[in-house]
Amino acid sequence: MEPDQTVRDAIFSHLARYDVDEVVESLIHHLSSDDAGFRMAVVEVLSRTTTATARRIPQLLHDPDPDIRILTVMVLSCLRTTQVSQWLGELVREDTNQRVVAAAIGELAALEGPGCLPVLYAARTRFPADPFIAFSVDQAAMMLEGEAW
Repeated sequence: MEPDQTVRDAIFSHLARYDVDEVVESLIHHLSSDDAGFRMAVVEVLSRTTTATARRIPQLLHDPDPDIRILTVMVLSCLRTTQVSQWLGELVREDTNQRVVAAAIGELAALEGPGCLPVLYAARTRFPADPFIAFSVDQAAMMLEGEAW
């Protein structure tokens, strides 16, 4: 744990150049760090190591900690692979945590466009008593229909 932020930034920048399993494996357990800045730096590196990170996404999406799944949604928002839409759709359709579903709703809508509206509406049906899910779906639907947020 390097205390100097400049040195930490340099280390993270250097690690992001290597899209290999060893880098991803060494960083994944830091997603549960108490240091928010450190977690976000890990998310950034994971977002840039597309191939190695993609191999770990299925496990991260089923992590028992919903905060890890939310951070995984953040990784997916920047990850450039064809499976991103599938993974986000899976979260919206199946995850039991409302915060995780809400995070995935916005990213799925931004990525997929109007074609994902049935999946978003189904999420609202799954959580009928959750006003934040309803709000998230409504906002995404308005954006997709061309209205202002």
